[in-house]
Amino acid sequence: ASASTRLDTSAPILSQVSLVQSGVALVATQSPAVNLLVDVHGADQIRVSGDLTDTFADEWLPVRTLVAVTLDDSAGDGRKQLTVEARDLAGNISVPASQVASIILDRTPPAEASVQINSGEGFATNSSVALALSATDAHSGVVAMALANDSIDCGSASYEPFVTVKSWVLGQSDGERRVFACFRDQAGNAVERSATVQLDRQPPTNLSVQINGGAAYSQSSVVRLALGAQDETSAAAALSMQLSEDPIFTNATWASFAETLERTLSSGDGAKVLYL
Repeated sequence: ASASTRLDTSAPILSQVSLVQSGVALVATQSPAVNLLVDVHGADQIRVSGDLTDTFADEWLPVRTLVAVTLDDSAGDGRKQLTVEARDLAGNISVPASQVASIILDRTPPAEASVQINSGEGFATNSSVALALSATDAHSGVVAMALANDSIDCGSASYEPFVTVKSWVLGQSDGERRVFACFRDQAGNAVERSATVQLDRQPPTNLSVQINGGAAYSQSSVVRLALGAQDETSAAAALSMQLSEDPIFTNATWASFAETLERTLSSGDGAKVLYL
């Protein structure tokens, strides 16, 4: 009679576990359905436990390198952890005894997103502007943004690392210009926002000043002015003006443009000239 057995005292090596998609390791995901990549040597069985809903959870399975798992989302979005153990048929437990894979389930796009041009000023006199960008994300964090002048598709846009301040060049023609922004978190959720500004690089034209309806003389230092100005981009109500008897406007202050107003001339008789 005879008997035989196989002596096996070598422990399997459980090198690494990670959650992947198309071969790329994931930090965050929009979908609970992910793949678990197991790097193990000398093992015959693996066991997966933790935040998953699969029926094979906590059971020993034939060893495999890629395991399709479904994350448990009953507690909502957030960080999920899976623990992997390995052993061989002799019962030798792997070294280390287990490895943990962690991922953030995030199905919510960034919040409080905004883009602001030149601190929210309504007008810009230069096509080069400063953008203030803002967005938050409760789970995986905002990591990328995309910008465009005319339109944007957050799904196909070209992204760059998220920053809160960025120099930008508007479209080349004067008038209302719009800047679009997409903000994206680590899971790939994105949200779109935009801001507008009136680009006006040309000074007002057809300036005119008339004193007392064009009268050559005035008996009073208080006179009535009729003022004129045109601007192709800005309405008259959006214009500002300075009035002065000094051609270089020393100590003159800016005020909202008005087509008519009263003005007190400087003291003393003689010729008076008002500059606009």
